[in-house]
Amino acid sequence: MLGLYRILADKDVALTEPVEVPAGEFIEDLTRFRWHRRIDRDARAIQRVKKAKGYTCEVCGFNFESRYGELGKDFIEVHHLVPISELRGLMVSSHPEHDYAALCSNCHSMIHRMKVVHDIEALRARLR
Repeated sequence: MLGLYRILADKDVALTEPVEVPAGEFIEDLTRFRWHRRIDRDARAIQRVKKAKGYTCEVCGFNFESRYGELGKDFIEVHHLVPISELRGLMVSSHPEHDYAALCSNCHSMIHRMKVVHDIEALRARLR
């Protein structure tokens, strides 16, 4: 049963009935967010990426500890260079240095607005 659920989830098949929404309100589908968090929240993997990449944004050079002191120590966001939506299968192998980027919150948001979300150099060029 779980295998079937995962297949449906991988194909973005809706598992619930459509819901009528009152005027002025909206519905957020948390299914994708939950799958993202399940993939993204392996703390050991994230720590390996941070250890390999460091805590300075690879695009703009921002460092949270330099700006915020102790509050910003050991903080950086980890960006998947291959979008989670493109990962297939139940188990995915990745490498901390080649498959991820360490980005500040702003650069992480901006790279997701680009057509090619793995092109760190293109985002860096926009800042020049």
